Formats: sequence, structure tokens, C-alpha cells
Amino acid sequence: MVNVYENFEYTIEKARCLLDLLVLKKFRDEIVNGADENFVDEVREGLKNNFPLLQGPPIILPGLNIQSPTVVIDFIINIFRKTIKPQIDKHLDINTQTFQQQAVVIAVTALESYLRDRYIIEKYKNKSNEEIEKRILEFKKVCQSPEFITKMYKELGIEDVLNLTGNKENIIKIIQIRHIIVHRGGEINVQLCDKLGIPKREWLGKNIQDFFENDVDFVNESINRIENFVKQLDKTKLSGRVVVK
Repeated sequence: MVNVYENFEYTIEKARCLLDLLVLKKFRDEIVNGADENFVDEVREGLKNNFPLLQGPPIILPGLNIQSPTVVIDFIINIFRKTIKPQIDKHLDINTQTFQQQAVVIAVTALESYLRDRYIIEKYKNKSNEEIEKRILEFKKVCQSPEFITKMYKELGIEDVLNLTGNKENIIKIIQIRHIIVHRGGEINVQLCDKLGIPKREWLGKNIQDFFENDVDFVNESINRIENFVKQLDKTKLSGRVVVK
């Protein structure tokens, strides 16, 4: 039998990995490139606090007499910059926009797949596993319309499924943002302005990346809302009232 929640978790984790790459990119830009020496100082302090050896007496190795823990740490940082930085650069020289927008697309895809698969499993729960899996593969309707999603789950006994965790508006927002990214290249339109509650005069025609940069926690919070919603739905007993012909 298809494990719809396990599949969802696997896909949502991909979205989180993209946000982790953003953190690593910031580390590369600030530490590896030495753009912010104050931040480098914080790293030095963190290393000293976590590695007592670096707080001890001078380290003497054959041909190497290091008189200061700071020298040891700087030596580590410089080796990192020379050896690991080129490898990191190969994978991180993609702009921030790609990471955030693709995280949204993947998270919403995980949600849509879960909603579709769970609906079919409930609808055909008296059928064989092979029949259910066949129905999932044959299901062509895309679960991107809030109205369609609501209608599907009404058939299973939930009146307003997207409001299951009280975050209906936020879930609808992220679904619509995904649509803007995929079908409009991220360009904000009138409908999205209305849904996000942002002034058209200021935002119309701008890229959704401008919105993300104005609200740096939006993508991460949206992924968390999607995950919490799916967790709750997965625990909810559905009636399966659909009559299967």
C-alpha cells in the first residue's frame, strides 16, 4: 500500500534542504569569503568555547610552533577557504531566488500529492492495493484549486478541510504563490496582491522574490504550516462516504 504520509515527508524534506542551502550560502558568503569579520570573530569564539584544546598552552608540533589559539583557528579557516570553498562554490553559485522559489514549489507539490493520494485511498479503501495504486496513477486532476480540494474532502466527510488547522488563508496563499512562480515566472499579479493583502500600487509587476526578501521567514513558516496541516489531516478519520461506481 502507498504510504502517503511517508511520501509527503520525503518530499517536504527536499524543500527544507533548499532552505538549508540558503544558510550554507550565507556561511560561504560571510565566513569563507571573509565578508564579515565580526561574524568570523564569532566563529573563532565558538570554536574556542567548544574545543578546550584551543584554550590551552601553545601547541608545538614538529616544525610548527603555534603561540595563539586564534592562529590555530585562522589556520583552519584558511585551509577551509582554500580547499572546500571551490567545491562549495560549484553548488552554491545559484541566486537566492532559485532556492526560495523552488522550496515553495516542492512544498506545495508535496501537499498536492498527499491530498490526491489520501483521497483516492479513502475513496477506494475496499479495493485491493494494486487497484488503489492504479487509481492514483490514473488520477489526472491537479489538486491546486482550493475549491476543488474542499469539494474532494467534503465527499469524505470534512466540510472545510483547508481550515483543519485554522490556517486556511495561509495555505491558500502558498498554493497561489506556487502558481505565480510556475506559470508567471514569479511576477506578482492583481489576484496575488489581494490574497497577500499588499498594495497593488507598490507590488504589482514585481517579482515574488521581492516579497520573500521583505518577509524572510515567509517560506519557512509556510512549509511548517503545510507540514502541520498534513500531520493533522493524516490523523483525522475520514468517513469515505464516496460512492464508487
